[in-house]
Amino acid sequence: MEDSGFITPEHIHAKARIFSEGAIIEGAATPPFSQGLAHLAKARSRNKLCATPPTEPKPPEIAPEQVELIWLAASQVMQASASESKPSSATRFTFDDSGLTTFVHANKYSRLVLRRDGDRVVVTDGDEVLVTGHLAKSFDWLDEPLANGLPASTFLPGISHEIINLIFYLSCNNYNTGHGCKYCNLFANPLSEMCDVFPLALQESWAKHQAEAVKVAIDHGWNGHIALSGGALPPTARVRYRDFLKLSLDAVRHELGDEVFGKLDIVYNHYPPERFEDMEEWKKLGIKRTAIDIEVMDPAYFPVICPGKATYKPHAFWKSAQDASVGVFGPFANTTGNIVLGIEPMSSVLDGIEERLAQGVMPRPVIFCSAPNSEYWGFRPPTADWLIEVTERMATSYLEHIDFANHAAGIESGPTLLVFDVIKQRLQNGA
Repeated sequence: MEDSGFITPEHIHAKARIFSEGAIIEGAATPPFSQGLAHLAKARSRNKLCATPPTEPKPPEIAPEQVELIWLAASQVMQASASESKPSSATRFTFDDSGLTTFVHANKYSRLVLRRDGDRVVVTDGDEVLVTGHLAKSFDWLDEPLANGLPASTFLPGISHEIINLIFYLSCNNYNTGHGCKYCNLFANPLSEMCDVFPLALQESWAKHQAEAVKVAIDHGWNGHIALSGGALPPTARVRYRDFLKLSLDAVRHELGDEVFGKLDIVYNHYPPERFEDMEEWKKLGIKRTAIDIEVMDPAYFPVICPGKATYKPHAFWKSAQDASVGVFGPFANTTGNIVLGIEPMSSVLDGIEERLAQGVMPRPVIFCSAPNSEYWGFRPPTADWLIEVTERMATSYLEHIDFANHAAGIESGPTLLVFDVIKQRLQNGA
């Protein structure tokens, strides 16, 4: 996490504007998105491991000696599609003075312009300088080769300064069957679409190399939290979900050793278990917190926006799982879950935030962003004024329920977590 300076309301409004409006990024190419779609379609055709039949899916037969070749092919395909499947690469930078961070998405119609000079960034609105800052440091070690010769980046999808996603299941059954969350593109890649059920040899190989990559990150000083996550499991695999968890965690423990492993901040970030008693077993595996994402606060929106999640269990069950986590792992920073700002009315967001906080659950309100290959691709983010109003009102609820002097870990840093920027700003002013 980057050190914060003194945060002002002007900094927060600038961050909301940048996230909402995007910017013309000088020197950044913005290829038509259709090119990316065509590339992914060809990649899936060339690299498909198995077809998904209309009946119950079964894992394909893959010989152990084929697994490394699969990772080589997957690495090449995903590296190629990473740039071509998106209209632009998001630029992350940190504000001068305040230390706030944000993503800037290329938008050729925006009033804002982002100019870069080395690692320096200036964002302007016409002749007015909105904010200055510096680009986030890149992870040069992501190119470091693992034992199989592939770069560490192959096995650390979506890594940031705050999070490593420890993926314990490589495919999302919901996405592959057309029942994925409408705004989500996390599993819109050739690897995860290869098949619904992965053979054990592939899962074991992935866990091994993923653990090697985590060690590379730790050895180079990375110090965020590890989100134990993955795609929605097909019904036949759900009964074995704990085996998949253990496979990934045991591999990391083996690579790091018990002492270093014991210090990791590992967060369970997946579906709620059918038996809440399983949470006690999670603690024995090394899990310290939970982040069970309910996505929306209004239960009426849940089956519409997240049809696969709602098919698994209704919205009330997901909330009950969060409540159970409070009893096992503790409140607030130890029991969280994402909601997505900008896809439901402000009134339901605020009512839901208040109800969850009263139960000891601390929602993490992330800002909706239009994601390529999701069904909500092309939808615009909420306006800056809407974001400021809902965030200011949410911050009031957080401060009424949480003593951040004793729950400082709950004030998270991140480009999309605007509410915690407001909380920091108020605490600086003695709120």
